[in-house]
Amino acid sequence: MFFKTIIISETLILSVFLILDNTNIANACTLIRPDGTRVDLMGLPSDSPVYEGSEQISDNEAPGLLYTYTTDGIVSFDPVAGEESKYLDSTFDGQTLKIFISERYKDWEKNEADDFSYFLSVILEPDCKPGLKVEFRAAIVTFTNGYDPVFPESHYDIEVPVPLPAGFTIIGDCGAAKIEAIDYDYNSQYMSSVTFSLNEAREDLEVFSEKSDGKIWSVSLKTRQTFRIEEPLTLHLNAYDSDPRVTGLAASSQVEITIIPDLVTSTPASPVFKEPIHILDIRDEENIGPIQATLIEGYKTEIDVELVYSNGEHLEEVFDANIFGDTITVTPKESFGNTEFSGNFGVLILVAKHRGTTRTGKTVIHVTLPANYVTAPPTS
Repeated sequence: MFFKTIIISETLILSVFLILDNTNIANACTLIRPDGTRVDLMGLPSDSPVYEGSEQISDNEAPGLLYTYTTDGIVSFDPVAGEESKYLDSTFDGQTLKIFISERYKDWEKNEADDFSYFLSVILEPDCKPGLKVEFRAAIVTFTNGYDPVFPESHYDIEVPVPLPAGFTIIGDCGAAKIEAIDYDYNSQYMSSVTFSLNEAREDLEVFSEKSDGKIWSVSLKTRQTFRIEEPLTLHLNAYDSDPRVTGLAASSQVEITIIPDLVTSTPASPVFKEPIHILDIRDEENIGPIQATLIEGYKTEIDVELVYSNGEHLEEVFDANIFGDTITVTPKESFGNTEFSGNFGVLILVAKHRGTTRTGKTVIHVTLPANYVTAPPTS
C-alpha cells in the first residue's frame, strides 16, 4: 500500500511538470537576436512599437541580407498592411526571420525628396502577439557623390532679339528660357552643389548657378556687354557636381544650347544707325542711287521713319523713306527731276522712332545737288 502511494505521487508530480512545460511552450513569443539575446514579445504592451536593428549603411549599399533572427513560438511574422516598406524586404519560414535590403534601394535617391529621413524600416506583426508592431531599421550614414547632374533635355533652342544690352538675362528667371539640372545626390545630410560653365570663351556672356527647390539647380546666363550675333550661336553648357567634403569639381554633364537671333524684332532700346552720316551725290541725274541706312539696335516692325530739314536746300519733300526689317531706304520722288534748286547741297536728318514712344535714332544724309560748289557744306 505504501509503495503504491509513492508511485502515484511521483506520477502526479511528473504530470504537473509536463503540463507546466507545455504551457510555457504554448505561451512562448520570443525574438532571438543575432547576438543571442532574447526579446520576450509576449510581455510587451501592444500599443508601443518595438524597434530592432542598428545597422549603419551607405547610400550605395548593395542589396542583400541585412539581419537574421531566430524565433520561439512564432508561427507567422507578416508585414503590417498599409505600412509596407519601400527598401527593406523580409522572409520567415516559421523559425528564421531574415531582413533584406531590396533591389529598389538602388534608386532611392531618385525617388526621395531632399528631406528624406534616412531611416529604412520594415514593420512586422507576430501572430503570437496580435497588434504588436516590430520595426526593423537601418540608418543611412555614409553618403557618396554617385550621380552626375542631369539636364532634362540634351539640346535647347533659344530665340532672342538682338542686339541685347549688358545685364540682359538670356537663361534664367525672366529670361528667354529656363534650364535646370538635377543633382540626385543632394540631401540635408549631404549638401552637394552644382556649378555651370561654358566650353566656349565668351567675353560678352557670364554664367551663374542658382539653387532652386529640392535637388534642382537653375542656370543663369547673362550678357556682360552688348550682345550681337547675326547667325545662330551654339554653346556647350557644363554642369559640375561638387562634393561638399572634397575641394574641386567632380561629376559633370553637358547640354547644347543654340541662341538664334531674331532679326525682325529687338529689345525696346532706341534705334541706332550703323553709320552716322550718308552721302548722296545726284549731280549725275541719270545715275541717282538710293541710300540704304541700316539699324544695328532697336529695329523692329513698329518703327516710323521721317526726313527732317537740317541745312541748305529744303529736300524733305522730294525724298521718300521706307523701312523693311533693319534697313531704311531713301529714294528721290518722281517730282525730283522737275524741281529747281538754288543751292548746291542739302542736309537731311533721317529719324527712326519707335511707334508710340519717344525712343528715336538719327543719321545725317548729305545730298550734293547738280550745281557747282568749292567747299564742302556743313553737316550737322
